[in-house]
Amino acid sequence: MEEVRGPNRGSYIYGRSVHNIRIERLWVDVTSAFGSKWKDLFHSLELFHGLNVDDDAHIWLLQFLFLDAINADADAWRRAWNNHVLSRRGQPHLTPLQLYTRGTVLHGSRSVFAPVALEDPNLINEDEQAEYSVDWSELDRTDLVEHLREANSAEGADVAANPFSSHIPENMPYIHVPDVDSPLIDHQIRQLEGYIASLPQIYAQDSASKVQVWNLALQYCTALQTSGKITLTI
Repeated sequence: MEEVRGPNRGSYIYGRSVHNIRIERLWVDVTSAFGSKWKDLFHSLELFHGLNVDDDAHIWLLQFLFLDAINADADAWRRAWNNHVLSRRGQPHLTPLQLYTRGTVLHGSRSVFAPVALEDPNLINEDEQAEYSVDWSELDRTDLVEHLREANSAEGADVAANPFSSHIPENMPYIHVPDVDSPLIDHQIRQLEGYIASLPQIYAQDSASKVQVWNLALQYCTALQTSGKITLTI
């Protein structure tokens, strides 16, 4: 953002996420709505059902079985969130989708690459930057503050107590998700797809059924490996 828009404009909020407590609240909602369900499932598969997280073939199979369902959960949550009403003090209560549409109508379509309007301020002062996007009322919520501390533990325990002590971090949070190549060739994938589609558990939403799908799929691939048709380790 700063490469495109320039420094000291508040385009990117450095430092503690107390300066964007609404995002912390959003992640709490995402986790409670569907994220924790999948996290718990994968931990269970690793502990009790043979998932080897260091094996690329296992990671590929995990994505093959569950990635579409995860994306469907995320999309369902996105649609619900975009259409829920936000409480705005002294202003009309609107949904995020209504706010986005209204902003586009009033100000035109913009992006990070849009030209900067002449009337836009070039700089914000240090006081404005320190308080930018701090939602003081949300700081009183214990669950949000705990989530913030867990996600930013390296910054110290006084995050919520001193929101003005922001700083530019030495290292930006980053998680590298590598591409995992399929251990199967095309006709083997079609064979696996046919087997998975025949399982009644694939259409169930409960975690026990998903565990069964994993176990059966892993056994099926292991049997194919034994016959010399694919390479998939357990």
